[in-house]
Amino acid sequence: DERRPGVKIDVILAAVFVASLITWLAISMAAGGGEAWDKEAYWSVGLPVIYVLGGLAAFVTRASAWKIALWSGLGQLAGLLLTASGLSLWPLGLMVMAVLSLPVLAAATVIRLLQARLSNG
Repeated sequence: DERRPGVKIDVILAAVFVASLITWLAISMAAGGGEAWDKEAYWSVGLPVIYVLGGLAAFVTRASAWKIALWSGLGQLAGLLLTASGLSLWPLGLMVMAVLSLPVLAAATVIRLLQARLSNG
C-alpha cells in the first residue's frame, strides 16, 4: 500500500506537480518573465523549495520516491513550456528537468530510509 491512512497518493502527487509549477511560474513572473532557470532565484530559492516539498511529500504519503520526483519534474516542465520563448529546445529541457529532479528522488529516498529506521527501532 502506497499511502498512509487518510492521505491519498493522487492528491499528494498532484500537489507536488502544482507546487513545482507554481514555484517555476512565481520565479519567472517575479523576475519579469522568461524561463525560471535563467534567474538566479530559481537556483538559490526555487530548487531548494522544490526539494524540500519532495521530502515533505515523501513524509506524508507512501508514494514511491520516483513518482514524487517524476511529478515534481513534470510540474517544472509544464512551467518551462508555459514560459519558454520557443519550443525548439524542449527535448533538452526535458532532459535537464530529469537531472534537476534527481535531488527530489534523493530527498524522498532519505525520508523513506529514516522512516524505516525509526519504525524498526
